[in-house]
Amino acid sequence: MTVLKGAAGKLSYIPETAWGTTPDTPVFKTLEFESESMTLNRNSLMDQSINTTRNRRFHDYGVKGAVGDISGNLIYAQWDEFISSALFNDWNAIQAAVTITNATTLTFGSDVSATYPVGTIVALSDGASGIVDGDLHTVSAITAVNPSVATVDTMGAASGTVDVAAFVKNGVTEQSVTVERMIEGYSDPDLYFRYTGCVVNNMSLTVSPDDLIKASFGLVGKTEDTIANTIISGATYADVSDLGSSPMVGLNGWMTEGGIDGYASPNNYITGFTLNIDNGITQANSVGNEAAIDLIPGIHCVVTGTISLYIDGTQGEAEYNKFVNGTESQIALMVTDPNSGANEDDTYMVVLPAVKYTGASAPIASSGAIVNNMPFEAISTGTGSVQWTIMIARWPATDA
Repeated sequence: MTVLKGAAGKLSYIPETAWGTTPDTPVFKTLEFESESMTLNRNSLMDQSINTTRNRRFHDYGVKGAVGDISGNLIYAQWDEFISSALFNDWNAIQAAVTITNATTLTFGSDVSATYPVGTIVALSDGASGIVDGDLHTVSAITAVNPSVATVDTMGAASGTVDVAAFVKNGVTEQSVTVERMIEGYSDPDLYFRYTGCVVNNMSLTVSPDDLIKASFGLVGKTEDTIANTIISGATYADVSDLGSSPMVGLNGWMTEGGIDGYASPNNYITGFTLNIDNGITQANSVGNEAAIDLIPGIHCVVTGTISLYIDGTQGEAEYNKFVNGTESQIALMVTDPNSGANEDDTYMVVLPAVKYTGASAPIASSGAIVNNMPFEAISTGTGSVQWTIMIARWPATDA
């Protein structure tokens, strides 16, 4: 007998097209992860009847459900389908070679008017003179549809072509995956644990200047299958497409508070940032069904977190007073993988266009630097179909 070891484990997933059903001949994507806790959740049902022997005579089980966390480093492209699941929306693809026709006009190569309606914030990268990666601009008008011509706030003396980054904003479309844990059996059969209908209920990012950026995803699913000793018929396994070359570090990038134009005014005194997304998902259970028949999201996508920053005579006071005075603010984060490209780096950008602080604390805890810790909640911005609370954008490295 050989005791199975975590070092011999592998974690993979595949997006589902029908909730709770693993696609036929699946092409699983293998994750680089640090820990996971996927398991079957099932209540015990026990008879509480009084009897003279003081023996419990009945034990049965309630509805099945899959739950657990998956945690690891933030690596470009690895967690994209988990991010879209957390935000209940699809990624919008990169729009390459968009022409800057004057200081306020972007001309696309096709009809993208539904993707970039008035009020949309676009992140620009790669190319045009006068544009730096992560430049953010708001669409104020669509003056032509096919190809789409969008009016944005001024890009100054920028000229040439530019890429509009891929992005995802919080929405209402459920995205589910099947998760598979494999443990190599050495001389014994391998073990395959499979969890279907998994949707991200909670997501968190933790950023500090002297550490790898950590990502964690709390999943809720339909059920767990019986342990298998073989792969699903026809299944194949591969790395995530466009996987980054290394984990991202908080040291590489910038943050801003009180605006989202980080290159223009980065905050150099921010010491840490946490982001949490909570979807409030519950199972829908029904009589006669051993597993949940659906997952029910909470009424809101709740986005919270904490920003920590030094406070002194010239820095941090204005941020602290935003809580005292109830002032709305904005937060943006951009992080890169400097090992990914000769010219541009694999990049993620998190944009919170409206936040309200729920606390501020700058205690004298020691003789060292005083740090102001400010928890916040993000709220929606825009009107009609353009309302959103959080946007995450990304663009790949280039060598040109």
